[in-house]
Amino acid sequence: MIKRLAVLFAILIVLPFAWAQYSSGGGGTVAPTAENAITKELPLGKGLAEYFGAIIDHSDLSNLFDGTITWGGNSYNTSEALEMTDQNNPAVSTSLSQGVDDFKSNVYITTYRGKMVYRYRFDEAVNISTASTTNPITINFLGKILKITNVADTDTFTAYIGDEIGDEASKTYNDGDAYVGENETNPDWVWAVNRLTELGTNQVLGVKNNFRRLLYTDGPIGVGECYNFPN
Repeated sequence: MIKRLAVLFAILIVLPFAWAQYSSGGGGTVAPTAENAITKELPLGKGLAEYFGAIIDHSDLSNLFDGTITWGGNSYNTSEALEMTDQNNPAVSTSLSQGVDDFKSNVYITTYRGKMVYRYRFDEAVNISTASTTNPITINFLGKILKITNVADTDTFTAYIGDEIGDEASKTYNDGDAYVGENETNPDWVWAVNRLTELGTNQVLGVKNNFRRLLYTDGPIGVGECYNFPN
């Protein structure tokens, strides 16, 4: 079974610190285990990346994929990672740290757009720009089968995507486009795509948050709630 990924920040103790939990696992509610959860003590008002690290991968959470795929008769090492692109966001926020009264005595995880990224990584040199309909790259991507059949430029690719490919038509995606199943005009999650034509390991193929959760009216997550990556 291909897993779903969720990010769960469970605030366990509020003052003078918050215990935050970063989890990945199956379903909308993640039951923390040694395989899918990291728990840290954070001072209120601090960014999560400073304490969890900017990149979380299989070495941190064993249920994140780290293995091989076969393409063109060759095997390549690949892996999944959850990345926070800003040292200060997402953050454990209070009325004091935000300078507003709306949070009252509660604690929330706030974030700007584009600060949480799921990334599928190619861990050894590969030229994915040569993917074609006769030689596609097939990977498990956020609980779905992703079959890449063309890379048009650095941030554009064509692929079939779904639980089962079948006869479903392929579609072309650009960096910033709505991810599969998201609202096309106001998506919560969008494609994060860059450097696809480079030979090496620096390609960016992933999904990033397109929502802002800074103010109380934005609906930031509170105690026991989570930001779920799409599936």
